Amino acid sequence: MLDRYHVNRKLKERLYFTKPALQDEIRKGLREYRWEPLQGLLDTAETPAETPEELVHVQKLRQYVRRNWISLAPLKVRKIAVSSSGMGACESNHRIYSYRMKKQGRHWSRAGGTAMVKVITDIRNQELDPAFAGWTQGVTAPVSRTFRGTMRRVMRKIPFQTHVGIHHGRICNASPSSSAMGKLAKSFSTPAFL
Repeated sequence: MLDRYHVNRKLKERLYFTKPALQDEIRKGLREYRWEPLQGLLDTAETPAETPEELVHVQKLRQYVRRNWISLAPLKVRKIAVSSSGMGACESNHRIYSYRMKKQGRHWSRAGGTAMVKVITDIRNQELDPAFAGWTQGVTAPVSRTFRGTMRRVMRKIPFQTHVGIHHGRICNASPSSSAMGKLAKSFSTPAFL
């Protein structure tokens, strides 16, 4: 299935020599999913073509549209049920997966990779919180007496410490002004640096 990004990119690649208004009309024709008006628009795109190469580009675009016509059909025409928020994460949003999954040379087992993709997709589709809430309902972990006793002992052992705030400091320069440290200290104190 093609997504809007790739179709628009192909349209811009092939019809670089036409006016943007004509490209917009072709996009509109693709959205309406009617072959006859679109055929007429592609015929119109041949008119400003001045070189044989530009004519070839229009022909290639025509073949591309004809070859992928079924994939260009809107979801309503295909009778596919879609929520109001859309289909969710798709091919053009592959970055959210590749950045998380491949960064720093990571590798995953099949089970771990599948689980991570499900979590990323649920986050992207804003479905993770409801899924997690449904999963945790009915799950109760009994708290043992030893666990409670251990936590009490730990909490008693940690003394409360007040926060003293930000510590202000400065570098003391006890070196002659001809040394490297002296020159550095002098450069910090000059107004040009500030």
